[in-house]
Amino acid sequence: MPKKSSGASRRKLSLKEKRSAWLYHHRQMAVSSIKQIMHKPLSSALTWMVIAISLSLPSLLFVALDNITQKTENLQKGGHITLFLQPYVSEVEALELVESLQSRDEIKSANYISKDKAWQDMQQRFAGQQISQLVNQNPLPSAIEVIPTNDDLESIERLQLVLENLGVVSEILVDMAWVERLNAWLLVVKQTVWVIACLLGFTVLLVVGNTIRLNIEAHREEITVSKLVGATDAFVRRGFLYMGFWYGLLGAIGAWIVVFICALILQQPLQMLEQNYGGMSFSVMQWNIRGTFYLLAGSIFCGMFGAWLAVWRHLRDINPT
Repeated sequence: MPKKSSGASRRKLSLKEKRSAWLYHHRQMAVSSIKQIMHKPLSSALTWMVIAISLSLPSLLFVALDNITQKTENLQKGGHITLFLQPYVSEVEALELVESLQSRDEIKSANYISKDKAWQDMQQRFAGQQISQLVNQNPLPSAIEVIPTNDDLESIERLQLVLENLGVVSEILVDMAWVERLNAWLLVVKQTVWVIACLLGFTVLLVVGNTIRLNIEAHREEITVSKLVGATDAFVRRGFLYMGFWYGLLGAIGAWIVVFICALILQQPLQMLEQNYGGMSFSVMQWNIRGTFYLLAGSIFCGMFGAWLAVWRHLRDINPT
């Protein structure tokens, strides 16, 4: 007598088998999504171009800002501090104060400038204007020029507080206003670049989201059948997320190429500018590894997040029941 068939049976998968199936499906979706993109080369190329152009502008601005910050790094720091001495301070007392200042760790050097030396320098600077005939006597005080060891703003401010307690000093001159204005302008430019980057990143998100929405509509029947046989939303979503990944990755590569071409175009004008301003160095804009990583990460994030939003929004409308 033939043995009766027991029919289908259930078997609990091990953790290793689940992980292998999960990795296999990820590889399958990654390859399948890039094939779907390549199946429509014209529309895909247009999407990549839009993403590349949208990302190239903030990338160029970030590269330019980074190079400007490096070139003005020394200018962003403070300079010399001038101590104007009281009129009753003798030259001997001033030299003793110079030795005392030079012994401090926060002071690199200190130089005494007598009032006669300052008056001679002023007459030489304004030669031909007959300053001595306009002014009967030397109005300039003796001074000490101090060069701090650390020339950042915070260190100079701390040193200024210490020097203000010296009784023989009538006034302290620290020309920090232009440094603060430079830092303020750089901060404004940096915040503006971030605003532009966020707006264009949102544009990339919308472009990818709309592209994924069209792909969802084109595969509506396949998604419906997959849900009927038990596919979860995460299972269906995975392929579209990889599609957003590829759009973001290839768009970032396109943006990198645009930035590189722009740097080559600007090479000759920057060299001419360097010749005209011999005191400054205007090197060609460099695109470092950190900037490349940020570009790739930001573009991929926008692509995948745009895809996730599109799938989350439109997958709910596909109800097989």
